[in-house]
Amino acid sequence: MGPFLTLDKSAFQTFSTSEYYTISKYYHINNTPILIGEIIADLRKYPREKVSSLSKRLSVFSATNEMFDILLLQSLLGFDFVIDGRPVVTPTKITNNGVLIDRTEESSMFIRWQRGEFNDLELEYAKSYETYLSKINFEDLVSSFEKLIKKNEKIKNLDDVVKVTEIKLSSENQADQLEMLMWLVNSFIFNDDDKTKIINRWIDGNHKSIKVFSEYGFFILKALLLFFYSLLFRVIGTKTTNIIDLQYLFYLPFCYVFSSCDKDQIKLCKCLVSDYQIFVDTNELRSDINRISQWWKNLSELEKEKYSSDYGNYPPELDNSFTLKAWKRFLIPRQKGLGNRVSKMSKEEKDRTMDDILKKMKAFDT
Repeated sequence: MGPFLTLDKSAFQTFSTSEYYTISKYYHINNTPILIGEIIADLRKYPREKVSSLSKRLSVFSATNEMFDILLLQSLLGFDFVIDGRPVVTPTKITNNGVLIDRTEESSMFIRWQRGEFNDLELEYAKSYETYLSKINFEDLVSSFEKLIKKNEKIKNLDDVVKVTEIKLSSENQADQLEMLMWLVNSFIFNDDDKTKIINRWIDGNHKSIKVFSEYGFFILKALLLFFYSLLFRVIGTKTTNIIDLQYLFYLPFCYVFSSCDKDQIKLCKCLVSDYQIFVDTNELRSDINRISQWWKNLSELEKEKYSSDYGNYPPELDNSFTLKAWKRFLIPRQKGLGNRVSKMSKEEKDRTMDDILKKMKAFDT
């Protein structure tokens, strides 16, 4: 296990299956529900064999994060959670409402997909995804956003987008903050009772800042403002899938490393990463992983055994290695003694250790 890593669809599709296995050796991959949804939706345009091949990577030493809209509702209602780069994992399955993560069914679902077996609900989801994309109306989205902003704002580039976003978010006008909250709530919260509870919580607590009111809500709002300012002033493109790509960024708080090779996604991500995170271009990550893989292949069996015994899965000391840099930043320093000590034990030592473990387990049971 290594630093928590999230890949968007552009990154996920870039890697071969063998490269993905190497990534999983050095990173703890945090899958997103939107990625799983996009993979199953690929049934609408690709043969089952293609989707089956992609799904083989999903079950490789990975977890799947809770859906962002569930976390958003929880945060807006005052049930906040720690945001520090660690995934928020819960029970994945396809439902009529989208992709829901259920850990008890996740493994069996991925195994079915790998065999090319998809149930009726999953096939229906793939068909409805095409309909969903066709209904995305950028003009309507931009129109709703324009009501929030000043008409005379001049934006020429991404730096301008960041500046106006920060000014908007830091407004000390309580009415401005409430207006942004209402826009956020109306965009993602569809249950009227939940909407009422959220607004009542704001009013009853005399809140004046969304950042204080809801940490995750504030992050989602910032991502939305950056996206729509960029969209409105043509800093990013207007392709339909941009609104889908945006959802990957909603999971940014739940990883240490985020990777993409989509140029618009990269622009927005670099504006959203926190001090505890690193963004890496997928091409750089792929090059680094292949360099590490080649280093390992060049070792003799004896050298591999010794390195594993001394350092475990810790990445090698290669010049300018991104993966090594990430491990040193987020995990313990590289040092001897991190490897598999059992591999050096004699049979007698292994037997004694196992006996000791069994005795302690028995004592615990009683």
